[in-house]
Amino acid sequence: MAAALCAGAIVLSRAQGEHEAGVGVAWLGAGYAAVAGVMFAPGGDMWFAGPLAAAGAGALLAGVVCLIGLGPGRTLAFPPIVVGALALGVGVYVRSTPDGLAPAPLLTTVLALVVLAGSAFPWLALGATTTRVDQLFSAADITADPDDIERARVAADARVAHEILLAISGTVGLLLVLVAPLAVSLGVTGTLLAVDACLIVVLRTRQYRTGSEVLLGLGSGVAGIAATAVAVLAFHADWRPTLAVVLAVVGAVLLVATLSPSAPSVRRGRLGDVLESVALLTLLPLLVVATGLFDRVRELIG
Repeated sequence: MAAALCAGAIVLSRAQGEHEAGVGVAWLGAGYAAVAGVMFAPGGDMWFAGPLAAAGAGALLAGVVCLIGLGPGRTLAFPPIVVGALALGVGVYVRSTPDGLAPAPLLTTVLALVVLAGSAFPWLALGATTTRVDQLFSAADITADPDDIERARVAADARVAHEILLAISGTVGLLLVLVAPLAVSLGVTGTLLAVDACLIVVLRTRQYRTGSEVLLGLGSGVAGIAATAVAVLAFHADWRPTLAVVLAVVGAVLLVATLSPSAPSVRRGRLGDVLESVALLTLLPLLVVATGLFDRVRELIG
């Protein structure tokens, strides 16, 4: 199935000109390849590391094949490649170093660092293009005649930057959905970290200007929250009454926010900036406590 989906994605992109459909089928092919890797993973004592590495290898292989074969829009095939390479690396590391970090703290750390670096994603997307804006240093630079603008090149660079930003945002969203259950398995602080990461991803969509970028960010945050809630129900049965109350409150807040006027507001913009800053500042302390680093430091000091 994975091979057939990858071949179908290439045919859709190259022969039929359906580039968006080709990317979607490529993602499905990477998912089937990851499942195939889990099915062929060897058994052993490291019950989690082996399937994780095999699934990462399958997704990485399928993603690379689709990246080479797809036409325009191939940049959007990068998320399965990045996530597959990360899963492969973590699985190999855990199998080779049994006394090292467990997969859950390691992947949670990677997720937190990726979310923290998300503010630089638009800059990275623009920096990957060839369009450059000259800086103004004197009055002569302001009054000088501007150079001719190559509209075709600027349009192509804008399209490439848009695809790169979508690919990076999709990678973060995929990591968020896959790693959030592992963060929940670390306890209360891990759960709070997963919720905090989802909140940051949602609040960061205020920087975007196109509907697809905003929709991808919001969808990633909502999917991460859903994955966190399901993981809480699976791992912590005694939290279920509290989770029901929290979800009811969150639903009521979202309903009120949706029914409120949608006109631009400076006050709401400042409130969003404050919330995003607080969420970013609390992410690292939550990571230190969730991964057990705080307890290790306290033991060494004591």
